[in-house]
Amino acid sequence: LCVTDHVQKSTRSTEEIVRLYVVDNGEGMDPETLRRSIAFATGSRLNDRSGIGRFGMGLPCASFSQALRFDVHSWQGGTDNSLTTYGDITEIKKGTYGREVPKPTQEPLPPEVCKAIPDLNQWQSGTIVAWSSLDRMKWKNGNSFFLHCEHLLGRIYRYFIDTGKVRIYFTNFKSGNPKATISKTCQPNDPLYLMEGTNCPEWGDPPSDTPMFEEYDSNSWGIVLEDGKEYRIKAKTTLVKEGVRDLLGKGGGGSSPQGKHAKNNTGVSIVRADRELILQTAWCNQYDPRERWWGAEISFPAIFDEIFQVSNNKQDAPGINMFVTLEAGEIAESEGFESVTEMVDNWKSTNDFRWLLLEVSQWIKKSIKLMQGIIQKRAAGANKKKERHNTS
Repeated sequence: LCVTDHVQKSTRSTEEIVRLYVVDNGEGMDPETLRRSIAFATGSRLNDRSGIGRFGMGLPCASFSQALRFDVHSWQGGTDNSLTTYGDITEIKKGTYGREVPKPTQEPLPPEVCKAIPDLNQWQSGTIVAWSSLDRMKWKNGNSFFLHCEHLLGRIYRYFIDTGKVRIYFTNFKSGNPKATISKTCQPNDPLYLMEGTNCPEWGDPPSDTPMFEEYDSNSWGIVLEDGKEYRIKAKTTLVKEGVRDLLGKGGGGSSPQGKHAKNNTGVSIVRADRELILQTAWCNQYDPRERWWGAEISFPAIFDEIFQVSNNKQDAPGINMFVTLEAGEIAESEGFESVTEMVDNWKSTNDFRWLLLEVSQWIKKSIKLMQGIIQKRAAGANKKKERHNTS
């Protein structure tokens, strides 16, 4: 929920987001969990890899990255049981916040949220995160916020949205008036372009949401860990369907709405437990506009966090970066080995799972190179066809 109001800027007044609420109907939090959620690195899932969260950094880091203050309201067994605590940068700087997160107190839910969501009081459990004193918001108005967030959140949580496990709604209303000026549902944004019902503009004649790409290749690598179970890293590559670019318009479709959409999804998607960490562009030639016409994804379960060196904000997996920018021979030399074979054998014998990342990255690079060749051949064929047409 975005709340906008008029903000005076020197000689003019603009309407900007002044408060932002993230509301969910999840299981809610008890007093101790609520208090721990505000602090850094004290979350309830520090040793739990069954869900998305793990490091206990998400809520305070995300909140303080955008706002000077955030309040968290959470309830179980009905909204009458709502508990509230908060974090406040201004109070911390002044030394008035205290050494510990304030104990949760029983307080009513924010009135403007209750007005914006009429059936909120019927929710048996849930949580509201309220950001105020927004000093770092990049997108100032509700419409730009929705457009950018749908692109990003739709891609990060595409598998949850596509399977119906999660639904994300955006609402914007003016302060003091709960009537929505913007009300939209977040659609999945699939960089592989295999899903239907995404936020990619429809294409074809007649227009439809038929996927633009098709699967080119896939592979998986399994290893048995100390618990005796086998876990797998999966990789998949996709390629624009033959003939699609011709249907999208002149210049191979790059300037079409669909082409512009694909441009913003160029790269290899790194997915942890069905949630995207990052869309890595280092695999691509940034100066070649044709790179948008293929897609690639590497997915792995949370048990491989150490192998991929997943960052505490879960927005990167730097463990694989070395294998993207360097060739295997260069890595072997930098590691002090005489050959790639010697390096891989050493890694395997010492349970250094970098050998696994090397295999995955080499497979991805090979698949990308093959797809690039196909795209180039198709473009050359289209140019020859155009030349014959112009001379006939």
